[in-house]
Amino acid sequence: METMQAFWKAFLAAQQAMRDPCKDASNPHFRSKFVSLKGVADAVRPCLHDAGIVVAQLIDYDDAGTFVRTVLAHTDGGSIESRCPVICAKQNDPQAMGSAV
Repeated sequence: METMQAFWKAFLAAQQAMRDPCKDASNPHFRSKFVSLKGVADAVRPCLHDAGIVVAQLIDYDDAGTFVRTVLAHTDGGSIESRCPVICAKQNDPQAMGSAV
């Protein structure tokens, strides 16, 4: 219980320090700007790290399929995680799997 309280306190501190990421990429087809994945990571990771929270994204397999498992873990031991299914357009194709991930 204490580890989860420490986690949520640190997570709150990280969120309070975060600012909106800047639109750092362009889509010429739609003539629009957007925030890239790198832009999001650059905006949030320093705040999470300053609060003692690490982000890990792992590939998981089970009977239900392939998933990306995202874990936020605090130095005091508390953590939260989520899983997102990986939808692969072509089975048994490493390039398609890498693209889907």
